[in-house]
Amino acid sequence: MKEAHIRPIFYYKHYYLDFFQSLNSEVKTKLIWTIKFIATNQSIPVVILKRIENAYGLYEIRLEVETNFYRVFCFFDQEKLIILINGFRTKSKRTSIREIELGQKIKKEYFYGKNGIKPIARKQIKSIW
Repeated sequence: MKEAHIRPIFYYKHYYLDFFQSLNSEVKTKLIWTIKFIATNQSIPVVILKRIENAYGLYEIRLEVETNFYRVFCFFDQEKLIILINGFRTKSKRTSIREIELGQKIKKEYFYGKNGIKPIARKQIKSIW
C-alpha cells in the first residue's frame, strides 16, 4: 500500500544527489526511510528534522549511523514543499558554520532563480520519488 505524502520533497540541482551517491548502502537506506517519514507524517521530531538557529528558514535532516553523523540541509517553499540541497558527514554532533553558510548560499540561489533574478532551468528541480 502506498503511503500518502503530506509534503512533496524535491532536490535542487545536483548537490543532494552527489552527496547521496557517495553514501554506503546502510546510510542510503536509513536516509530514504527518514525522508519518507518526513514526507508522510504530520508531526516530525526535532531529532529527525531540526531548524538551524540563526539561519533563516534552513533545516537539517539528521541521521546517526555508528559513530558518524549525517546532515542534509533543506528548506520549505510554499509551506509544505521541501527542497533538499546539500548534505555532508561529520564526526561531531555540531554543524559547522562553513556548511551552514554553503546551505544558505544554495537556498538563496534557488529563490533568486525562482523569482526571476537568475534563470533556473526546470530540470534543476526534481522530485525525490
